[in-house]
Amino acid sequence: QIYKDLTDRDGRIDEDWFARQVAFSDKTDGDIDTLANRIAHIRTWTFVSNRPEWLKDPEHWQARTREIENNLSDALHTCLTQRFVDQRTSALMKRMRVQEELTAEIAEDGAINVEGHFVGRLSGFRFVPDSRSGDVHGKASRHAAAQVLGKELSMRVRRVSSSKNDALKITPDARITWRGEEIAKLIATDSPLRPRVEILSDEHLQAGDREKVQSRLDSYVEGQINERLKPLVELAKAEDISGLARGISFQLVENFGVLRRASVADQIKSLDQTARSQLRKYGVRFGAFNIFVPMLLKPASADLLRVLYLMTEGQKEGLSLEAPPEPPKPGLTSFAADLKLPERYYAISGFHVCGPRAVRIDMLERLADQIRPLVAAKRPKEGEARDALPAGATGDGAFIVTADMMSILGCSPDELGEVLKSLGFRSEKRRKSEVLPAADAAAPATPENDTSQPAESNLAQGESGATPEGSVAPMPDDAAPAATS
Repeated sequence: QIYKDLTDRDGRIDEDWFARQVAFSDKTDGDIDTLANRIAHIRTWTFVSNRPEWLKDPEHWQARTREIENNLSDALHTCLTQRFVDQRTSALMKRMRVQEELTAEIAEDGAINVEGHFVGRLSGFRFVPDSRSGDVHGKASRHAAAQVLGKELSMRVRRVSSSKNDALKITPDARITWRGEEIAKLIATDSPLRPRVEILSDEHLQAGDREKVQSRLDSYVEGQINERLKPLVELAKAEDISGLARGISFQLVENFGVLRRASVADQIKSLDQTARSQLRKYGVRFGAFNIFVPMLLKPASADLLRVLYLMTEGQKEGLSLEAPPEPPKPGLTSFAADLKLPERYYAISGFHVCGPRAVRIDMLERLADQIRPLVAAKRPKEGEARDALPAGATGDGAFIVTADMMSILGCSPDELGEVLKSLGFRSEKRRKSEVLPAADAAAPATPENDTSQPAESNLAQGESGATPEGSVAPMPDDAAPAATS
């Protein structure tokens, strides 16, 4: 037919006829011999399509025949693999029929070989069959593995039940691992400090063994929460806190140990010293910007708090438990914040978002402690020495940014300026003649507990102030932050 078309027609093969021949090979069903024959046929048409003068559209047919040959090759590979699998399955099932005990090996990575045949992998308490096997082999593998998994799982249960805490770990995505393998996950409940443990297993784990693992993991999670979040646990159970202090303690527990002071300003104003003492007894600190528990700023505590937050509320705020955000690196006192993340995520991690930077809560309070005496310092009276002011003070409610302030936050002058502006300060320029000379001594320290809140006295009461270096000055309580000069 090809010869007639090339000699009797316009020197080209009839494409309708050619299309029908190609279509005969465009099937991937059948046995190995059938598929091999189709591959031979399609290669003939591939040869024809590569003669550019024989067809009107040779590029189209070259692509079409190549696609069909690839599909047939894949189907042939699958059939050949299945033939090997079936032979392996037959051998395995034969051994199962003639002997009760099967020789099995479980490698360190969990790979299971039964009678020399790889049948799957044990991951934690779950058996994962060989995914490359067909349905028949898959059933045989499960049946064979079931006869040997029981002993291995029982051994793992004993090891997990008697394991020390350092063999177990709560991961950032709320999973519990044993020696690096996932064996359970945490499920949120009505109480943020009491998550439920759900074991990750299949039907091969016996009921009695499941109870042993459940008991061990319940004890582990409860112990981790009691140890790493001890102040919150004690606040939640405290019976000697009453009145408004009880309300503050409840909010602290619900917010994982940190409250923006501005959000509870009215309640804090109403707290008397007795109520404050009740809360301080449990480690609560009243800062200028946050009400918080310093013990919870430790990395181990913050790691667990983030997990509980992501489980209970983080997903509602657009965060994913399966892919949690990268936590702040330990040791940093401030860093450039990802403004796409909720401020609560940073607060629970122990950081306060100040404009473009996240500042560790306790470092922010140290900064406030440094600034407070500077803005409170007054100009010397007549007859007093002009150098009586502490270093950095201007005497009129303003202050000069010092190297110690930048050292506390670990940032540049411009970055510190952005932090201070976000807290309600403004920057001014002054001539040197307008600034009184300051003493060389460091600023006096302030009490460790209960600093003044921003709405009452903030860090100063002045309205202006500046230095030639571009110092910052507090805004009046009822004013909006001014632009940088």
